[in-house]
Amino acid sequence: MLTVQANALHASLSSETPSDVPADVEAALPSDQESRETLSSLIASLSPSSKPSPLPITLTTITDSNGKPTPDSPIPSHIVLSTSLHAALLHTSEELRTEYPGLERFKVAAQRNLGVFFQAQVKFLAPPAGVVQQYNPKAKTFVAPYTAEDDTLDGPFTYLLSTTTCERLEPTFVINPTLKSLPTNTSTPTMDIIILRPLRDPDVRSATTSDEQQERWKKRAMEVIGHAYKGGGHVDLLYPEEGGETKSEGEGDVVVETFRVGGFEWIPTVSFLHPSLPELTLKDSDHSPSHLVCADGSIHTIPAGGRARVEVARETSGNLFYAWA
Repeated sequence: MLTVQANALHASLSSETPSDVPADVEAALPSDQESRETLSSLIASLSPSSKPSPLPITLTTITDSNGKPTPDSPIPSHIVLSTSLHAALLHTSEELRTEYPGLERFKVAAQRNLGVFFQAQVKFLAPPAGVVQQYNPKAKTFVAPYTAEDDTLDGPFTYLLSTTTCERLEPTFVINPTLKSLPTNTSTPTMDIIILRPLRDPDVRSATTSDEQQERWKKRAMEVIGHAYKGGGHVDLLYPEEGGETKSEGEGDVVVETFRVGGFEWIPTVSFLHPSLPELTLKDSDHSPSHLVCADGSIHTIPAGGRARVEVARETSGNLFYAWA
């Protein structure tokens, strides 16, 4: 997993070769562009004008039903803190490692988890001296939250992924584009969170069985994820008013809910009453995938009745790292 995180950092932070690279260093560098891109961090560190980029640490504290932190808390991470599909996919892929030792296990894991609805509640935490904000695709800027009531979202969820630095996890997979298109204008570190809630989709809501809802959502999820490979266009998508594919212009509810916060709490719901299919009422312990948390590739489990509290470490804590880019 360290290679995956390093690739995400490189894809997000690497830039063009500085113009003031010393002549003796330049003479020793390869001439082909691919090699230079691979060495971009080293080259930047040798340039007089380059400065390292800060890498804020995200600290996740998992507590049990009595509020007692688990032995591995707080859990530090630099790149990704996720729940829902991203965490479940990695968890399932590890379970499949013996049966499918190659990359095929990730495809199988995705097929098993793409239609899963994760039961939880999210409570956003404002950054110090700041407020919770939500991206508005029509205005192309962050505004006051308009889909969250009292800085809280109720599930079910299918996707939740937070990052502080990396707008892309792969060179072409731009999952959190607002980190670059709308950089924070404060010195206080924040995180951007990408969220998908399937019952916001009118087509999914209109389904009459849970199986039908999941099948409809699988198609929608693939459509939305496809736009992440198109420059991060998924954050601008709107739901159609009468079925069909999503759109990036006109009227409609936002597909992807994007928030800029100081942290959040993920609380697997103790009880979940499905708004359109009451027979799907669940208890917290009935849905273990909702208890999974992924911190830079490592999987952790929230105890029954517990929660995960995720916060960006403040600079005064002395826990920040830097990387040349």
